[in-house]
Amino acid sequence: MFKNYLKVAIRNIINQKIFSFINLAGLSIGMAACFLILLFIRYEMNFDSFQKNKENIYRVISVSTSNGAEYMQSNVASAFGPHVFEQFREVTNYSRLMCLILLCGNTMIVICTEVSFW
Repeated sequence: MFKNYLKVAIRNIINQKIFSFINLAGLSIGMAACFLILLFIRYEMNFDSFQKNKENIYRVISVSTSNGAEYMQSNVASAFGPHVFEQFREVTNYSRLMCLILLCGNTMIVICTEVSFW
């Protein structure tokens, strides 16, 4: 039975080359798009997975409004971490990062380290 289906499929591919090309191209593009979406989702879900308490890691984002547009930024005042640590007993620890951006000709170098390093 399968052998008969295979013969019919090969005959249709040979007799209708353009139609078969369009179908195979659409199938391959669709499968490639699904694969890329799967890789993107896997990459996004993989952050902080090596931490033992990964469900308790949070990132603070500040929201500001300028000229009617809302901007979300990941930078907050440097005193925010110690203040939240003192005021809320649920916060067990905090970390502060400082990013330094260097422009060397056409090259941008980004260095992010903990504040205690500086």
